[in-house]
Amino acid sequence: MIQNIQTLRVIFAFLVVTAHLQTIYTLMGLVKGPHGIDGVATDGFLIVSAFVIIFSDLRKQKPPLEFVGRRFARLVPFYWIITLFVAALCLAAPGLFRTTVVSPETLLKSLFFIPYAKHGDIVAPIVFVGWTMNYIVWFIVMHAVYLWLFGRNAWMATAATLAALALIGAALRPSDVVMNFFTGPRQISFAFGALAAGLWDRWPIRLDRHKSGGVRTLAIALITAALTVRFGQQIYFPAIDMRYVGPFAAIVVVFGALLLEANGDAHRGKWRDLLAEATFSIYLTHFFATQAAQKAAVALDVQHPVVLAGLALGAYIGTAVLGVVVCRWVEKPLDRLVRDGWRWASHRAARQPAPLAPHTREDASPAGPTP
Repeated sequence: MIQNIQTLRVIFAFLVVTAHLQTIYTLMGLVKGPHGIDGVATDGFLIVSAFVIIFSDLRKQKPPLEFVGRRFARLVPFYWIITLFVAALCLAAPGLFRTTVVSPETLLKSLFFIPYAKHGDIVAPIVFVGWTMNYIVWFIVMHAVYLWLFGRNAWMATAATLAALALIGAALRPSDVVMNFFTGPRQISFAFGALAAGLWDRWPIRLDRHKSGGVRTLAIALITAALTVRFGQQIYFPAIDMRYVGPFAAIVVVFGALLLEANGDAHRGKWRDLLAEATFSIYLTHFFATQAAQKAAVALDVQHPVVLAGLALGAYIGTAVLGVVVCRWVEKPLDRLVRDGWRWASHRAARQPAPLAPHTREDASPAGPTP
């Protein structure tokens, strides 16, 4: 895997954490910051997720059913466990959750990736950060269909379809929750991720082995410009729908990281590897740490910026530790269990003896086979 993409996975995941600490940052007087970070973090996280899914498949292509099976085995059982845990916690201590309602309908929709309005215009499942899972599952299924139809060129059809859906949504603004969700601007992020992975696989930028200061400067300038436009739009042009600006800013950041990689400026490290491996766990469990820190700040009426900063730092550390522990002790063992079960079932099916034909010796009567 591309090293700088792995680093971006970690960065975007912790930017999501920052966005979900907005109560603490607002108490510190940093009102605009978290809101701007939210767009960059979410779109960047979706682009990188799509990039990793497509690029990994292009590197080691599998049949469509195996592609879906492996991706679902990696993501779905763990997400179901987190959902059931949060649902049980909500039923046991409903006071901890302001807007989460657990019912047979909301539980089934959450488990099977059907978007629904949680409250007002907010579309989110029981695990509120799990709305991205609805997109990811949709993305995986769509790409599998196109793998069956187009093989290695499936990424083109996937990117084109997602871009078309975003254009349809922008033009028609459907009122139905499901239609609105799957034609929303977030489709642009997935389209960009698929496009970037396909293009980088087919035409990777190859530069001189010697690092070029000019290329490094260009990449950093692109990243800086993209972030400046994104944050500037939120502050100076709030009327513009940030959901359509975020994907363009995020894909420029991703391209800048790829350009740095091509220039030989690849980021590596043990801690990066540890956190990158746990990114999915970090994303799905970080709200435990962020919500705990924010509830503590409000309940204790904390006003001092140093104490608030300490709570925020504690949330970051708690998120990292919890994510790594859950990855090591829940996510990875569960993934191995599901994969082993899949392989055992496939092996058992392959070893089943074929039914004997009527004309074989074992099936024949003493007088010979029946005509």
